[in-house]
Amino acid sequence: MAEASLPSLTELYHNYTKANGGRSGIAGIQSLIVNCESLSDAPGVKPVSLKIYRKRPSKMRMIIDYGDSSVETITDGEQVWKRWESVGGEVRQEEVTGADREDILRDVYIDGPFYRMDGREDYLEVEAIEEINGEPAVRLKVLPDAPMRFDYIWLSLEHFQEVQLSRPKVSESGEEKSERMVFSHFTKTQEVWFARKIEFYSGETLLRGVNVHQIRVNPGLFDSLFTLN
Repeated sequence: MAEASLPSLTELYHNYTKANGGRSGIAGIQSLIVNCESLSDAPGVKPVSLKIYRKRPSKMRMIIDYGDSSVETITDGEQVWKRWESVGGEVRQEEVTGADREDILRDVYIDGPFYRMDGREDYLEVEAIEEINGEPAVRLKVLPDAPMRFDYIWLSLEHFQEVQLSRPKVSESGEEKSERMVFSHFTKTQEVWFARKIEFYSGETLLRGVNVHQIRVNPGLFDSLFTLN
């Protein structure tokens, strides 16, 4: 598609808010509980249950249940903790600091990265229209000053939510590959579109898929849930 026919960031931001209940509708989702299951094609890898609690502005608790053990990631938006429970019921917990803390804090928000960037031209650049999941999507380049870890964002031209995110990743051998998250099977929950399926790729290799079984909106979460206790 010719560059002159590409939508502007202002148009995309307006269409995003309009398709997702307006600014008040988006802000009206103050907390979430998401139940999902992670699946892998790797031999011998069993499905894993995930339960994710989120509360504005940046609180999160994620529980990964392996059946006989579990790992929790907890943050109040400032401090971050990990909690492990082993097969025998032994519990170990510690505070997460440094680069690991920063990585976790980038992923704690209810809103997606495009909406958080507020249509700023110093953060994003509209590049092209491409097909993702067989549907048209606009590709945005993430500029160096943007406070996010992704290098490209693709937005649906139907509901304007992210349908793909990518970032470069250097392996232990020094090889650089693109890591991608692909979002599909969208449904509306309280006027906002949410993906019900997420796939994680390294290059063209599918690493795992996540199926979202339930999304509960504004369930009434106490702040104490987002601290280590």
